[in-house]
Amino acid sequence: DPIEWHESYLRDFYTSLNRLKKENPALHNGKWGGDFNAYSVTGDDDVYVYARSKDDSRVVTIINFDGEAAEFSVHADVAGDYSDYFSGETISISGEGVFMLDGWGYMVLVGR
Repeated sequence: DPIEWHESYLRDFYTSLNRLKKENPALHNGKWGGDFNAYSVTGDDDVYVYARSKDDSRVVTIINFDGEAAEFSVHADVAGDYSDYFSGETISISGEGVFMLDGWGYMVLVGR
């Protein structure tokens, strides 16, 4: 069955995510893609962190599943320098720093 596409305010968001999936080897499908790992967060049970990694490619996603701002620390296994895929901001994770994320906020971090 064909899909009928309609304009949506989320179109650019999903177009960007699809581009990242196509360009980043960590996000490729099946055996060609990277391993999935979920990581512990200290300070807020509503924050979820996971990563996919393959060779030198790594994408870390951080999501706040609550409407309230979250303050949290990320597990040391996620340490590294990243570029926020949507803002272009450089983010360094040391495993010791505290992060703030707006309610319903998210970050898609691409390893540098």
